[in-house]
Amino acid sequence: MATTGKVKGVVQNLVTLTVDGPVAQNEICYITTGGDRLMAEVLKVVGSDVFVQVFESTRGLNCRIYRPHARGDIGSRYAL
Repeated sequence: MATTGKVKGVVQNLVTLTVDGPVAQNEICYITTGGDRLMAEVLKVVGSDVFVQVFESTRGLNCRIYRPHARGDIGSRYAL
């Protein structure tokens, strides 16, 4: 089953998410922004809050628009 969540905050290339399922540190993830996918790595997990580092530009990304989706398979790529 896919883990879903919401973008909670953006500061430069660091994005905070709130998720409703399993996520593990060091996983590679993608934040879907309309038609684009931003590649990121999970840096820290604190309860349902997840902190990720995005490897691409986060210009234009904000907290109101994007709803991330994730597959909770540890060690695999998923979309946030």
